[in-house]
Amino acid sequence: MLRAACGVLAAALVAFAPVLARAQEPAPGPAPAPPAAAPQPQPQAQPQPQPQPYPYPPPYPYAQPYPYPYAQPYPYPYAARPLAAEMPYDPDKPIPDGYKVEERARKGAVIAGAIVAGVPYVIGLHVAAASGFENKSYWLVVPGVGPFLTLSTRDDSCDENDNDPNNNGENAAECLGDVAVAMLLVTDGLMQTAGGVVLAIGLTARKKVLVREQTSVKFGPMRVGRGRGLGLYGTF
Repeated sequence: MLRAACGVLAAALVAFAPVLARAQEPAPGPAPAPPAAAPQPQPQAQPQPQPQPYPYPPPYPYAQPYPYPYAQPYPYPYAARPLAAEMPYDPDKPIPDGYKVEERARKGAVIAGAIVAGVPYVIGLHVAAASGFENKSYWLVVPGVGPFLTLSTRDDSCDENDNDPNNNGENAAECLGDVAVAMLLVTDGLMQTAGGVVLAIGLTARKKVLVREQTSVKFGPMRVGRGRGLGLYGTF
């Protein structure tokens, strides 16, 4: 009996063991609150896009420069070419209308001769006047031969030194000065002579040229028969 009771008790314990195990477990606490929802991140403000500058327009293609046209001369009214006042004369050619033959002095020779003869004459005369025309320099007033007359009549210091027995060479400077003056007088005389010859040739050896005939027409009172009236008159 006892064994049977112990078996029944053991079977009952086995049957109720899970229930007792659950009863001994602590009662579960309150269910945890659901986790708070994580705050949603605020959307970051996107920077406003900067307005893009307008693109530069594409450069226009440079036009190829066209060559400038030749300037067209304005049509000038036709005018007769004026006749030359003087032309060289050629005996082998006929004399053109409106011209006549005249003899003229050779201007080039006249001008050159006057310069070559006149410049040394004026210089020599000025020097002689500044020195008071001493030592026969008054002959320089005569053009052409004046320097030679002065040279032949003036006193020469070199001759005086040669004739002086007491000369010890102190007057050598005066002698050299007279030599220089003599050379200048010779040069002056030669230039005046040459210039005079060229001047004479230019005046005497005249050349023939063609000169335009001057026509003169005037309007005014003139004698008509036994009375007077108005009319044209002139030289042709």
